[in-house]
Amino acid sequence: MILDNFIADFQTIFPIDRLKRDELLKTHTTWRVGGKADLFFEARTVDELVMLMPIVHKNRFPFFILGGGSNILISDKGIRGLVVKNSCNTFEILDGFNEEWEDHSTGEAKHTSVHYNFYDDDKNPSHGAEPVFVRVDSGYSMTHFIRDSQKSGLTGLEWFSRIPGTMGGWIYNNVHGHTLFIGDFVHCVRSVDRSGNIVVRKWHELEFDYDYSTFHKNDEVILDVTLRLFKGNVDLAQEVVREVIIKKNLRQAANSAGSVFHNISAEDQIRNGFESNSVGYIVDKVLGWNGTHRVGGAWISEKNGNFIETDGSATAQDVISVIDAIKKECFERFGIKLKEEIFRVGEF
Repeated sequence: MILDNFIADFQTIFPIDRLKRDELLKTHTTWRVGGKADLFFEARTVDELVMLMPIVHKNRFPFFILGGGSNILISDKGIRGLVVKNSCNTFEILDGFNEEWEDHSTGEAKHTSVHYNFYDDDKNPSHGAEPVFVRVDSGYSMTHFIRDSQKSGLTGLEWFSRIPGTMGGWIYNNVHGHTLFIGDFVHCVRSVDRSGNIVVRKWHELEFDYDYSTFHKNDEVILDVTLRLFKGNVDLAQEVVREVIIKKNLRQAANSAGSVFHNISAEDQIRNGFESNSVGYIVDKVLGWNGTHRVGGAWISEKNGNFIETDGSATAQDVISVIDAIKKECFERFGIKLKEEIFRVGEF
């Protein structure tokens, strides 16, 4: 009955052919793993996201927002309810934007890095450059946005190159690149709650932390983000992009979901006498498991022990078995309880 009511209400706003049944989700994830969605809808504009939420709320219908499909593990049983593929992908330079920029080095949302003081001036494409405010849709692929913003003469995000995902996912988890966080660039974020109410939060209200934002604790959907970028040296920024990509190609597997585990604590590192707090270091150098431990179509990457690769035949359970083996070994040998950096979604 809930499903029928939701579909009936959906048809009052959207053509019914926009709603798919039993969409295979593995084709929408970087791990190429995952079962089917009961219902699947691709949102093309932020207005469509806003119109959809009251329907979801009225029918108490479960939903999941899917961005670039990285950093998540979708169950082999799929996802019940509605999966919304966020394909909203426009951006605009806000000429004449004059709202006050907050000091991002202070307050609740500060980070250890200080905005644009992280490397030498002569290597900084944005040093001394005029700031520019840009509004970006939440479904914009960040790989594409870095490229497209540089084509528009903007710099700032070059150190985030080759990190997968969409702008909404980056904000949700406050993605970090080099010593910077995406939160370092954020002026404000617009989101919509289940009732269709639009909420605007300034930087200090977003509670940014390591792999965290305020959106972890509410049901709101991120619509778009206003960033502060720069009219900097695009040629130099492109050099940085090339440098970052070369380094990451050597250390990061393409057919993966990114880092699986958070770094261990300083206390665990010191207690075990490890040279690094990286789980990749532990798996590579201490356990010697990289490139060797495999279950079905999933295995620990030879490039980096904190990455799990798949070959397209893997199941979610294959990936979980590899994850559990690493967790078990680290706890039994070193007393370390590893924390997953990925999100498990669906019925496990």
